[in-house]
Amino acid sequence: MFNRFIRHRQDIAPGVQVQEHRGVRSLHLGTPHVQSAMRIQAPDRLELEYTRCMMAFTLFCENPRDILMIGLGGGSIVRFLHARIPEANLKSIECNEEVLHAARAWFNLPEDERHVVHIEDGAAYIAIRPHAADVIFVDAFDGNDLAPMLGSELFYLDCLRALRDKGVVAVNLWGSDSRFRDKLELIRAAFDGKILCLPAQVRGNVIVFGLKSSNFPSPAELLQRARDMQPIFGLDLEGYVTTLEAINPVLLARR
Repeated sequence: MFNRFIRHRQDIAPGVQVQEHRGVRSLHLGTPHVQSAMRIQAPDRLELEYTRCMMAFTLFCENPRDILMIGLGGGSIVRFLHARIPEANLKSIECNEEVLHAARAWFNLPEDERHVVHIEDGAAYIAIRPHAADVIFVDAFDGNDLAPMLGSELFYLDCLRALRDKGVVAVNLWGSDSRFRDKLELIRAAFDGKILCLPAQVRGNVIVFGLKSSNFPSPAELLQRARDMQPIFGLDLEGYVTTLEAINPVLLARR
């Protein structure tokens, strides 16, 4: 699909490629898998559906002050949140410095007092920062697979500790991964069962939300929050509420 190279891997770094196709620029890590995508004429738009699903975090955490991204990629989530939640402080943790170079050069990465990037191992970073964030995004892949830390219950326990009260973690998993159920159970165990799943309709991604608070919002509360935030985000948040309610029994019990 993305078949025109604008920079070959040797021009950026081994394994890092940038391609364009029909007005969409994409980041790859040595494989055909798309790590990040940006519509050139609308860089603040979320081009990939799974990133739009991750924005359902706002249904559980209103008015976040500090948002942490584990995994930068091309900075799609950063660009979107930077434009739509100007009061939030954004921080990205990326272990591959060449990915950061590509994001700066080709993906309009915002870097200012509201967004900073740290080149560091995400698991190590979060392990020593309790109560540091209201929202944590975990979107950590290499070219072929999920980052090893996504198979560790300790990592998710560290995420739980790093969240403030009423905080939420949003983890991007592959539903087709043979270890998907194992990873899901690790998140469930770390968050004491307080998780919700939202599958994307394209590419088989499943976003898992882990909630710090023991009080799940009711479907009616979620629907009202979705209606409040849709004009700001420009996303089908009401549709996400419908899907969340349909596949997560804990929400049905809150009716």
